[in-house]
Amino acid sequence: MGGLVCRLSVRWPWASQPRIDVHARLLSQAARLARHALASAVGVQPARVTVHLHPVLPHQVQEHLTRAFRLRQASATCTRRAAAEYRAAAQRLADYGLSLRDIGTVLGISHQRVHQLITGSANGGDAR
Repeated sequence: MGGLVCRLSVRWPWASQPRIDVHARLLSQAARLARHALASAVGVQPARVTVHLHPVLPHQVQEHLTRAFRLRQASATCTRRAAAEYRAAAQRLADYGLSLRDIGTVLGISHQRVHQLITGSANGGDAR
């Protein structure tokens, strides 16, 4: 692959819509090169030009990213629910009179972490 080609169409009220082609290997380079090219085309300093790149991805790639985003959201939801269940289990075991160490043994966590779960201190939402 010979690098990226970024085509920018600029619509500024004081400029005739220049078309600028920028060839770069990396998107970060494309933004910098585009900023300089645009600045030169309209006669301003590059520092006065802001470029926002919005890559247009192939449909199949976008579908994968959309599914990954949804799965990551579902995973975060499951993690929060699991943490709530660990807290509830720790609290129930404490209500039955088990020691923090015994609760830790049952849940596979330290007695210090059990204390955090039961008291809600030190990020009690993460049951690991």
